[in-house]
Amino acid sequence: MAQIQITAKLLGGEGKDKGNSKEEEGKEKEADIIFGSSSSFTVGKKAREGTLVVSNNRTDKSIRYVRLQLEGEGKQLRIPQVQVFGYWKATADIRSQSPPIIPMPSFKILHRIFTRGAISSIVALINRWSNEEVRSPVNCSSEEIKLNVDSLKSSQHIEKLDLKKSHFTFAVAMLQEFNLSVIDLLDYVDLSLPRSYSQLTDNVRDVRSYIFWHHKKEMWNKVLETSKKGQMNVSVQLDFIGAKAVFAKRKTDHKARRTLFGQCFQQLKNKNSDMFKVGTNVRAFRANYVGMGSIDAGGPYRDALENMCKELQSPALPLFMKCPNGRLELGENRNTFVPRPSSTSSFHLQLYKFVGKLFGLAMRSKSLLSLDLPSIVWKPLVSDVVTDSDVQAIDRVSWKTSEAIREHEEKVENKKMDVSIFDSTMRQFNFTVPGSDGKLKELIPNGGNISLQWSNRKLYTEKLREFRLHEFDEHVKAMRSGLSEVVPITYLSVFTWRELESQIAGYGMTDKQIDLLEKMTDYEGGNKDEPHIKFFWKMMRERFNNEQRVKFLVFVWGRSRLPVTAADFEKKLTIQSHHSSAANPDAFFPIAHTCFFSIELPKYTSLDIMTKKVLWAMNNCTSIDADGGPMGGRPVGNTESDDELETLFD
Repeated sequence: MAQIQITAKLLGGEGKDKGNSKEEEGKEKEADIIFGSSSSFTVGKKAREGTLVVSNNRTDKSIRYVRLQLEGEGKQLRIPQVQVFGYWKATADIRSQSPPIIPMPSFKILHRIFTRGAISSIVALINRWSNEEVRSPVNCSSEEIKLNVDSLKSSQHIEKLDLKKSHFTFAVAMLQEFNLSVIDLLDYVDLSLPRSYSQLTDNVRDVRSYIFWHHKKEMWNKVLETSKKGQMNVSVQLDFIGAKAVFAKRKTDHKARRTLFGQCFQQLKNKNSDMFKVGTNVRAFRANYVGMGSIDAGGPYRDALENMCKELQSPALPLFMKCPNGRLELGENRNTFVPRPSSTSSFHLQLYKFVGKLFGLAMRSKSLLSLDLPSIVWKPLVSDVVTDSDVQAIDRVSWKTSEAIREHEEKVENKKMDVSIFDSTMRQFNFTVPGSDGKLKELIPNGGNISLQWSNRKLYTEKLREFRLHEFDEHVKAMRSGLSEVVPITYLSVFTWRELESQIAGYGMTDKQIDLLEKMTDYEGGNKDEPHIKFFWKMMRERFNNEQRVKFLVFVWGRSRLPVTAADFEKKLTIQSHHSSAANPDAFFPIAHTCFFSIELPKYTSLDIMTKKVLWAMNNCTSIDADGGPMGGRPVGNTESDDELETLFD
C-alpha cells in the first residue's frame, strides 16, 4: 500500500495567526474525502497549514485530484488542488506548489477595452501568425507578432470599438502574460471533471478561447503520441459502383449497406477501436474497390473518405440534413448540415458513433474530413455550452415566437396592451414547434391542444428554449462516444469549437490555404519561375473560386481539405513536366496521380487555355479507373433493397 503525505498551505482561515505550525490552537476537524481514495485530512481551526495523507493499494493508477469538505460544515476547505502523478515511498513528504496566480490587474484592463468576442478574434490572428511563422507566441516580444489589423477591424466584434494600433499591441502583450501563467496552471487542472465540480477546471474552460493554440497543440500532440497504436492489417472491400447507384436511383440507404459509409460501417463496426489510433498520415485501413483497376497506395483510401463525407451530407444516408437556414436560404451558415432529428433509433445512434470514430481518425491521421457542421454540433464535443446564438446560427426564425412574446409582454407591463388582447393575439400558437426537419414537435404532453396565453407564456418560453438548445443532444452524445474511443477526449475541453473543427474538417481552400499549398509544392523538370507555373498559381488565386479549388484538390489528391499546417503534410504537391505534350501543349489535358499527390502539367501558352483545360479535366476525370484490375470483376447479382423505406431525396 502506497501512502503519500502532502502538506498544503491554506488559502484562507478563520484565525489571524501568522504561524505555519500544524499544531496551532483550535479544535481539529476530520475532513471527508469527496473525490479520491482512502484518505484523511486534519487541520487546526486557526491553522495556516494542514496535512493530507493519501493511501491507495491500486498501484496501477495514479491518484488524481482530491476534494475536501469539512465534516458537517457544507463548505470546501480552500486548499490548492493537488495532483499526484505517481507513487512515492510511504515516508515521502511532498509539499504542494500553489498554482500560479493569473495577473488579474492586466486581465481586468484587457476586459475594459475589449469584449470577449474581440479578444477571441485577436487570439485567432495570433494563432494564425504562430502557424505561419512556426513560432511560439509567448517566446517573443509583442512587437514581433505582426497582426493584420485591417482584417481585425472587419470583425463584427471589433468594428464597433474605437481602437488604435496601440490597443492591439497592448492586447497582444496582455495575452502573452496571461498565457505564460496558463502554461503552468494547466498542470493543476483535471480536465476529466464535469462542469460545476471544480471551479479551477471551469474557470480554465471559460477562458479557453484566450489560450494560444500553440500550447494546446503541444499538449495535444503529446497525448496523441503516447496513446498511439501500431497500424493494423485491416482491409475493406468497397463496391464503389453500387454506392454510386444509390444517388442515381435517388434512394436512401436506411440500413447502411450500399453506400460506402454503410459498407465501411458494416465491416468495421466490430473491430477494436485501436485500429483508428494511428499516427500522422497513416491509414487506418486499405480501401479495395471491387472490380476496379486500383491498388491502394493512398488514393483509394482518401477517395473513399471523401465520398463517405459526400454521402453523409446528402439524402443517401438518414444522418445529416441541410440546416433550416440552408433550406430557407436565410441568415448565415447556409452551407452547414445538422443531425436529422428523427434519426434517434439505436441503429442510427450506432451510425453516429461511427461518425465520431471517423472524427477521431481525422484528428490522429490529419486526413481531414470534408464536413460542414455548425457550432451547435461542435460545441458539445468540447464540453462547451450551446447558446441561443448557436441555435439562431442554423435557424434564423427559431426564436420568432419568443421575440413576439417579449414584444407583447413589454406592452402589457407598460400598460399599452390589455392581457385579453395578448391572449387573443397569441391564441394562434400552441405548445408545438417545428423542429429543424420541419416536423412539429410537442413541447409538453398534449401540447397541440394547449394554446399560448398570458398565464402560461413563461412555461412556453422555457420549454421552447429547452427544446431548441437540446434538439441534437442524443446525436452528438453518440458522436462524442465514438470520438472518445479514439482520442483522449478530456483534453478537448480546453479546445474552442473552431479549433476542434479545424482539426477534423480543416479550413477549406481559402487564400491562406493556397499560400500554404504553394509553399508545399515541388517542381520536377522545371521551376517556379517558368511561365506556365506562374499561370498555374494565378489560376488558383484569381480564376478559381473556393469550390473549384476544392475540386482541384480532389482531382490531384483525392481529398478536399488541405492539412492545417506544413508539418501535417504527408508529402508535397509535385508539378511534373508533361512530356507527351512538348510539341503542342495546348492540345493536351493535365494528368493527375492521386496516390502520389502529383500532376503532369502541359506548358500551356496562356492563362485562358490552362484554365479551360484544367477545369475540364478536374470536372470529368475524378473517378478511380473502373476497367477491372487486381480486385477482379465486380460481382453482379441481387442486391438488398431499401425500396420499401422512405427516400429522403426531394
